[in-house]
Amino acid sequence: GLGANVGVLNNYKKYMMRFIKKHPMAFMLVFYAVLTIVYTFPLIINFGSEIPQGGSDLYQGLATIRTQVEIAQSLGNWPDSVWYLAKNGGTFLWFSLASFTFGLTVGYNVVFLLIFFVSAVGMYCLVWHFTRNQIGSLLAGAVFAFSPFHIYQSTAVHFGIMQQQWIPW
Repeated sequence: GLGANVGVLNNYKKYMMRFIKKHPMAFMLVFYAVLTIVYTFPLIINFGSEIPQGGSDLYQGLATIRTQVEIAQSLGNWPDSVWYLAKNGGTFLWFSLASFTFGLTVGYNVVFLLIFFVSAVGMYCLVWHFTRNQIGSLLAGAVFAFSPFHIYQSTAVHFGIMQQQWIPW
């Protein structure tokens, strides 16, 4: 009956609390990974075929990324290609490297998801460094990474502003 379900939930809650206390970094990484997937849904379902966008800047950015990748591929060998992208990537560096490795759509989506994840992890680490408070650090990372401003700038494809993940580091 209902009493058995309550017992199972209480055992699960105790197990989760022990896990969180024993492995706070693992919990934080899983928490932010799940939050990233939830906030960017349905991107994960259409990962290889759709690119999240809310503005026309996407096409200009994709054209720049595609051009950089084509030039890098024409160089013929991997070290020269990566050096070209690193030297000329600018704001598009991570997108160009990922697109060079995975293709344009998947590469863009990998970086798009990593921007949110790395933003959250970076802010968690910064706040943890100063406060040693896990709940506050988790909340700060979530607010920083998934703020309406960041969500809008990312879907509007403002390549410079959407890459806030380096601020806390």
